[in-house]
Amino acid sequence: MILYMTTQDHTDLLDFYIEREGTLPVKKMTGSFILKQFVIDDMRNFSHCTELILDRGAFRDSDDAFVQAIEEFLTMYQARVTVIAEGLGQEEALFIKLLEAGIGNIVTERAIERQQEEIEECLSSQGLRKYRIREKQEIYHEGERYNFSCSRIQIAVVGSQGRIGTTTVALGLANWLTEVGGRSCYVEANESGHMECLAIDYEMVPKDEGFVMDKVGYYRQQSTQEYSFVVTDFGIGEPKTMPDILLLVCGTKPYELPHTLKLLEQYEDQCATILFSFVVQEHRRAYEDSFSTDKHRVLFMEYQPDCFDGVINGSIFKTIIKPYITGK
Repeated sequence: MILYMTTQDHTDLLDFYIEREGTLPVKKMTGSFILKQFVIDDMRNFSHCTELILDRGAFRDSDDAFVQAIEEFLTMYQARVTVIAEGLGQEEALFIKLLEAGIGNIVTERAIERQQEEIEECLSSQGLRKYRIREKQEIYHEGERYNFSCSRIQIAVVGSQGRIGTTTVALGLANWLTEVGGRSCYVEANESGHMECLAIDYEMVPKDEGFVMDKVGYYRQQSTQEYSFVVTDFGIGEPKTMPDILLLVCGTKPYELPHTLKLLEQYEDQCATILFSFVVQEHRRAYEDSFSTDKHRVLFMEYQPDCFDGVINGSIFKTIIKPYITGK
């Protein structure tokens, strides 16, 4: 279903789409809204929608609050977002903020016919490929601590192939989360057996149904203990249910790319963050352009020789979990 929130002036804008056979049903909501309030209070009634089209003129939020509400929506729901902002220039702050939030479906045309053409592209499987999404990376300074108002946020880490760095990412993230103030645990949901070796070599302390080291819990299955974040290492396996955050660890070498493409195709309809390692700075823009979509964003990991030390990738991890930070 498409949820279309608009002003009275644009209420008929999607009629061209509705009149076609075999298209998604459209639910129109006409009026004046506060998007942040709608996401919190009312969106659960439309959680089955797969496309959310927002007419900017229908919302009383400031530009910053409007974009923030979209970011919060994307952490909670799987729907794709299109924003209609008639006459918005690419140099304007709202346009840039939307791209940084991962929104590439931005309809800016003034003429009705051109608006409808762009909306049709936005609703295609590839979306509007006119603009390149910009990834706004957060900056982490060692020693920072944050407040989190969340419980049992499920983070799934999936690799495109064996020995691609999935476990290193998962362990680093779990330890970094604990270091910055989020109670976290690591779950080994694969058959590698790495955790048993780590428990012995690092003399982890048995506790409850798993182990603990430096306040991080380590388990072979979902723990009954209370954690802010549960980081699950699936290796090359597949989550049985979709997590709150999906991380896809991939490679860019010629012999790695076939595995990368296969994994991305498997999750092409899921919101996910693609993590690439060992990519030199001058080549990163090319990989961003090639692999970023309205569902997938691309981030680049720094070399992490110690699997428990997530500090070196703190800025990457902060970017990933930013929606759950409520303050320092």
